[in-house]
Amino acid sequence: STVDFTLTQLNTGINLVGNVAAPESTDIESITVRFTQQGSNRATNQLIVAGTTVPMNENLAQQNNQTIGTVTALSFSYSAASGALVVRKTAGAPARVLTGNEVKSILEAIKIKNTAGSIASDERLVAQVALFDIATKSSPASSITMNIFDTQPMLDMDSTLPGIQHQARLRYQ
Repeated sequence: STVDFTLTQLNTGINLVGNVAAPESTDIESITVRFTQQGSNRATNQLIVAGTTVPMNENLAQQNNQTIGTVTALSFSYSAASGALVVRKTAGAPARVLTGNEVKSILEAIKIKNTAGSIASDERLVAQVALFDIATKSSPASSITMNIFDTQPMLDMDSTLPGIQHQARLRYQ
């Protein structure tokens, strides 16, 4: 899927995905979110996972006993080199298996944020989400593209004049 955001929205933090259909699989062992394109300044990109801010240009060692969304007993780690966030269930019955609703809750709870004051025009963040089963076989990756714009859309009140007109020449009564 592809969504457009402004830098202002990204500065406050946005959900990586807004609405996920729960997978039907019953043997999901882990979720990998791999950022294949991170824009021109990785140092200002951050993930927010389980209340932890993760700079995307730094590694994060495995965090255990975490809650993401409504799902407890999770671990997660982030590799800056591969751009991969890996989430696993660390306890539970059946042992270490995520339900489709748990996958949905986890993915909908991951946020991305950027702390830059400005960006290059038409920045893009691309992530691929893959589910791995207990035999470590991967699902086909789903792609998320976030287009980031530095300015809000503007309305030209008189397109017959050069530039952006903030007032109309004619007043309607």
